[in-house]
Amino acid sequence: MHGIFPESWSDLTPSQLIAIAHVQDQSLDDFEFLHQVTGISSSILKKLAQYQLWELSQGFEWVQDIKPHNKFIIPEINVGDARFYAPLDKLKKFQFGRFIFADSCFSDYQESKSEDDLNRFIAAMYLPGGMEFSDELLEINTPLMAEVPLHVKEGIVLNYFLVKQWLSDVYPLVFQPSTHEEKPGKTPRRNDNGWIKIFEQIVGDDIINSDRYASLPLHNVLRFLSDRIKQNMKKH
Repeated sequence: MHGIFPESWSDLTPSQLIAIAHVQDQSLDDFEFLHQVTGISSSILKKLAQYQLWELSQGFEWVQDIKPHNKFIIPEINVGDARFYAPLDKLKKFQFGRFIFADSCFSDYQESKSEDDLNRFIAAMYLPGGMEFSDELLEINTPLMAEVPLHVKEGIVLNYFLVKQWLSDVYPLVFQPSTHEEKPGKTPRRNDNGWIKIFEQIVGDDIINSDRYASLPLHNVLRFLSDRIKQNMKKH
């Protein structure tokens, strides 16, 4: 009996990530889960003793622990002839305004479990090649995300939990404390549009240039916010 046994989030293939998301929402039985993550045929798995199945499943206990991961494991999704691509590793070149929108949709979905919120989140994270994030593009692409299988979108949601954990570790002063408390399947506390308030504070009276602020690279803004928090801490 031969199979593939990933040992961490960084070892996962797209199909393995999707299987883990499936089993976490209890929509996949143990046999099918082990088949999808190891490649061992279901017929062989069903011949194994309970203890042997238990031993196999123990190799995946690590999936219960959300660890920082800065890469989107599902690199692209297809809708008909259209292809949509994940953000770059470490969210390089990811715009601050795009992050505000995507993260708000993510929080909305965690609370509502509405597929409309989920589709908006996916449309904000996955863009056609060479296209820039914009309100107009979102209006076009959000309905298309309804055609993406739900289990694929749930895999992306799980992946985003890992990415947010990574952001939380890199910028602990900005992402505290609720990000660490979020778990897949658990409804997070709402942040009362915290990102919108932060954006308004950054823009200040320079409203005419608000689009320019929204287009700033995410990491530039997060470093700025971290520095400002440190300065305020020193004052107190």
